[in-house]
Amino acid sequence: MVHHGASSPRRSPSKPSLCGAYIASFLLTSLLILSHRPSRHHNHHHDPSQHKFRNRHSNSLGSQNKRQMPTVFPGDFKGLKLLAYGDAPYQFGPWDNAPIVVLSRKLLFWTTPKVACTVFKKLFRRMEGYADWDVENNELPHNPYKNGLNYLYHFKPAEADAMLTDPSWTRAIFVREPRERLLSAYLDKVVGNHSYYVRKHCCSIPSMAPVLDCNLFRTNAPPSIQLKNPAVSFAEFLTKVYKDCMDPHWRPQAKRMPQKYWDKAINFVGHLDNDHFHNDAQRLLAQVGAWEEFGDMFNDNLAKHATSAKHNIQHYFTPELEQTVKEIHRVDYSHPLMGFSAADSEI
Repeated sequence: MVHHGASSPRRSPSKPSLCGAYIASFLLTSLLILSHRPSRHHNHHHDPSQHKFRNRHSNSLGSQNKRQMPTVFPGDFKGLKLLAYGDAPYQFGPWDNAPIVVLSRKLLFWTTPKVACTVFKKLFRRMEGYADWDVENNELPHNPYKNGLNYLYHFKPAEADAMLTDPSWTRAIFVREPRERLLSAYLDKVVGNHSYYVRKHCCSIPSMAPVLDCNLFRTNAPPSIQLKNPAVSFAEFLTKVYKDCMDPHWRPQAKRMPQKYWDKAINFVGHLDNDHFHNDAQRLLAQVGAWEEFGDMFNDNLAKHATSAKHNIQHYFTPELEQTVKEIHRVDYSHPLMGFSAADSEI
């Protein structure tokens, strides 16, 4: 307390201190807020079989909508049929990590980069009723923070596990012949945009510095005549970049999820090629009751566009590179659900 001397005026003891009134008001307001705050353990022991799946976000524009993930504890995974604590399909991380959930169609879909993932995300945004479903920019339709789609991690573990194991749900993925997908990744992420993507994502790896001219890249924004374009040849991409800089756009499709999800969850596999894409897309949408309403997205022009890399195979591949692809994507060619074989990689 500061003493002002005998001549200083004193407050009447009968009137409460203004500071004290503020403190009392703050404490009362805090108690009211805490009394109305929901418990973080609320509904923790409910029976998931009696619980109706709920859409976790309002149907507003994806660019304006941010959803909250539920509070989850390790104990929430106890007794589940498939989902375990730390499993990749339940983790928020890379944009194509967890599967997308379309509640109205009882559909789980694992998008895979370079396998028409843009088309499918637009489809699912259209299914959800977004007026801007056809917008394509740096955020839409890919960014989970912006696209307004539900992902598996937006649901409680018991709900997510039911989606992963209930036979009435469709759990789908589309795959692509490995040669076509690797070439598509090279043309898009290395040849395209002055090799900006491959340099941005791989130059943090020391061994990539001399391969990608990373020192020049850090001081010369592309396009720059000082930067080699494309940064590497297709052969160098397969033998050097692929070896030291793994990326979802050229990672084997078998690594898209842990094997137990291939074995116990996936019940629909479609193929992105000119012979099967349209039919497989129709089969999937018909299975979830959506073909009549949304099938117009899968026309012949789209199928031809989706497989354009096939026409460049003879130009880029040599017998030696064919053998390289067989080795680095052996897990795809031998995967029992993908339906590929090493013979598919013959020129």
